Amino acid sequence: MNERDALMRAICDNPDEDTPRLVFADWLQENGDQARAEFIRVQIDAVRERPRRRRTLLARAAELLAEHRERWLAELPDEHGWVWCEPFRRGFVEELLVTSDMPTPPHDPDTALAFVAAPIVTFVIGENTIRPWIRHLRHVRTLTLHDCPLTLADAVAICSPDLGMRPTRVAIHACAQNVDEGAAELIRARFGDVLDAHIERVE
Repeated sequence: MNERDALMRAICDNPDEDTPRLVFADWLQENGDQARAEFIRVQIDAVRERPRRRRTLLARAAELLAEHRERWLAELPDEHGWVWCEPFRRGFVEELLVTSDMPTPPHDPDTALAFVAAPIVTFVIGENTIRPWIRHLRHVRTLTLHDCPLTLADAVAICSPDLGMRPTRVAIHACAQNVDEGAAELIRARFGDVLDAHIERVE
């Protein structure tokens, strides 16, 4: 693992903390990417500052993003069925949507690539098995499943203390035929206080 990858790994492993992002900004500055370094710092400072100063910082961030957005998005893995969702927050895209167009094995991409490329805290998946993604979801705060098959084994893994997920919102939108009854009960028991579930039986 090179220095850049190690710094990105620290950001992805600590998505709530500013320090790894600022350390990465310093590294970018030292390695010739002044624009991205400034963007990260400006977006972080904007969260901390008072409204008048915040407006100035947000305006500068918008200028940098308008000039460099395409390049920064191009640095993210370009896998079929993966959609990186803006806005940038504190210097980085933090949301990944996995669509129903995602290929099936043996052409499945390495799911770990996503979670070392960006500090993903919002994860949305539609009409695909969530199984290969579960081991990466520890730091996800908002998890949304759209018409995904959900087995009891999937639910056990998602709810496992070893995974250590602490979401602020879990949303399941599916027909009952795709969701194991025991899985639904387990998810409700574990995440009931943050669960938004619409599980409907289709006759």
